Amino acid sequence: MTIQPPPFPTSPAVGARYKNWVWNGTSWVCSPGPSVNIQVFNANGSYFPSPGMTFAIVETVGGGGAGGGVNATAATFGLSGGGGGAGGYSRRAVSAGLVAGGVAITVGGGGPPGSGANGAAGAATTFGALCIANGGQGGGGNSNPGPGGNSGAGGSMVGAVGDLVSAGNAGGAGTSATFTTGEGQITPGGEGAGGPWGGSSLVALGVAGSSPGLPGNGPGAGGSGGVVNDTIAEITGGSGANGVCVVTEYVFSPVSTGDCGGGGMARVGFDGWDGQ
Repeated sequence: MTIQPPPFPTSPAVGARYKNWVWNGTSWVCSPGPSVNIQVFNANGSYFPSPGMTFAIVETVGGGGAGGGVNATAATFGLSGGGGGAGGYSRRAVSAGLVAGGVAITVGGGGPPGSGANGAAGAATTFGALCIANGGQGGGGNSNPGPGGNSGAGGSMVGAVGDLVSAGNAGGAGTSATFTTGEGQITPGGEGAGGPWGGSSLVALGVAGSSPGLPGNGPGAGGSGGVVNDTIAEITGGSGANGVCVVTEYVFSPVSTGDCGGGGMARVGFDGWDGQ
């Protein structure tokens, strides 16, 4: 006797379930339920799906921008650079068929700081061409008697790829002040922008002295601006933090025989229905 397959829904979405069956993008797979695997890429690498992976959620965060540096040529200024912008965020659901041959991952580096100059932008994080998040812009540099360093813009949505894309947060602006030598005013550095999962940096230096900016301290966070008070110095902003790529896999292990619901004893593989 030939066993008829159950009346599966037509045009299912990836991950759709019918009783104990799940659609993996190419066929219905008999499975009692999923397990979840999470892979985190903090550096460039290659992703290969785990056996039985049905679909995955890919999240990318671009690298953060560096904070702006400061060049003070007189001791009567309080100057600070602008904070770097955070990397953007992108998320996409991918089926097993889209990633069957593996995917190259590039994790965007944080922007390096420049001495007395604008901070550099962070780089994009890419999961092949399937999910892309752009890097944040660097904060503006500051030199006397100019205004405070401009804030760095967050990673742009232009050119980003995903089911959901979001721009990064902007950094804080730097400041400038003029005062008598030794007056001890406080000139805070422009704050580095927090990434989508937190992390930021802020320098506030009083009395005489100078301080480089602090690096971003969360995935995709921007570095803070450098600070000079009551002294002559040329210093850097803080470096931006590297981005990250996170892949959350939903794995369904197919069964060889058994009642999967609605069709009697059956056998199913990744090539489709094989009831008999």
